[in-house]
Amino acid sequence: MVDRTGIYESLLVTPEIETIINEGATTQKITAEARRQGMITLRQDGIVKALRGRVSFEEIVRETEEG
Repeated sequence: MVDRTGIYESLLVTPEIETIINEGATTQKITAEARRQGMITLRQDGIVKALRGRVSFEEIVRETEEG
C-alpha cells in the first residue's frame, strides 16, 4: 500500500481581498495580498511536510513547479 500525503493551499476571502476582487484585481495582486495576510502557499505547505519527513523535497519541487 502506498501512503499519500496531500498538500494544500487555501485562500480566505477577507474583506480586503473581497474588495480587490470586486475591483477587478489581477490574480497576481490577489495572491500578493493573500500572502501579505499570511496565506501559506502550496509549496510552503509541502516544504513543511518534507521537513517533517512525510514527503521528499524533490517531490514537492516537482509537483509545485510553476510554469
